[in-house]
Amino acid sequence: MQLQALRELSGVYSRGVNLRNEIEERKKKRRRRRQFFQSKMMQQL
Repeated sequence: MQLQALRELSGVYSRGVNLRNEIEERKKKRRRRRQFFQSKMMQQL
């Protein structure tokens, strides 16, 4: 009983960590893309 609950908890926890990592990766990509566009605009000016 307890083992099952622990296993489920660890599964939920790892899923949460994966989700957080995914969100961080998306933020990084978005930031990188924004910097890329800004540098392109600067080159055109």
